[in-house]
Amino acid sequence: MRIFLIFVILFSFEVKSQKVPLVIEHSKRIENIVISAPHGGYEIFTTKIAKDIAQNLHCGCVLARGYRSPKNKRWINVNRPSECLYTKNKKSAEKITDKASKVYHKYLKAVHNAAVDGVFLFVELHGNNRKLYGTQEALMVIEIATTNIDKLGLEKFIEIYKSVIAETKPPLYIPVYIDKLHRQYQYKNKNVPFQWSAHKTKEYGILSLSHIYGLHFELPLKIRKDKNLRRIYTEILSKVIGKWWQVFNEKKVF
Repeated sequence: MRIFLIFVILFSFEVKSQKVPLVIEHSKRIENIVISAPHGGYEIFTTKIAKDIAQNLHCGCVLARGYRSPKNKRWINVNRPSECLYTKNKKSAEKITDKASKVYHKYLKAVHNAAVDGVFLFVELHGNNRKLYGTQEALMVIEIATTNIDKLGLEKFIEIYKSVIAETKPPLYIPVYIDKLHRQYQYKNKNVPFQWSAHKTKEYGILSLSHIYGLHFELPLKIRKDKNLRRIYTEILSKVIGKWWQVFNEKKVF
């Protein structure tokens, strides 16, 4: 019998006399998975995809909105205790601040509340509009930075992803590349270096925690913005994450 509990918590943090809401949605069941999108409102449709994947898997979901807004000169990272301050219209280098630390600790608490208990799979969704070097062509790949997962487990993830792709036959194939497996990769006959390593989040943010298995996804704009592709890849990622976590829990192969 599945136990499915949903809690919605709204709280806000004072930023330049504005109330910025951080919306947290929790759902719990036996499988310990939390799907998160910390940059809602900036990395468009990541909160929609995260929420839909969590609903498909009946697992925890954490959504943060409003903390990154160049228009409002606000750049709080949420998944680590740092922000970029603005001087006039220029964004400064990232630094740890009390304000950003408070936001991070609220986010961290929400993630742990969304998990069942103990060690869990933490999937964080991000978005980018990276171009193929020297062109204006969008780089249509998914990069995944990871923590506390060995190469055998990551190779299994790629295997399951390719299997689900073969079953689904999407109209546009988006390859997946993972930090520990692909320092660089080939895209349209060009060598492309792996970019989204989440090194600062691994250094002093949520991916530095020893009790989580972390998958930090970077999704290209097209599969987030195009309604049909978004629906298809939400289903694909739901199946891949669910199957991969089931293998981990039941077969203990990595």
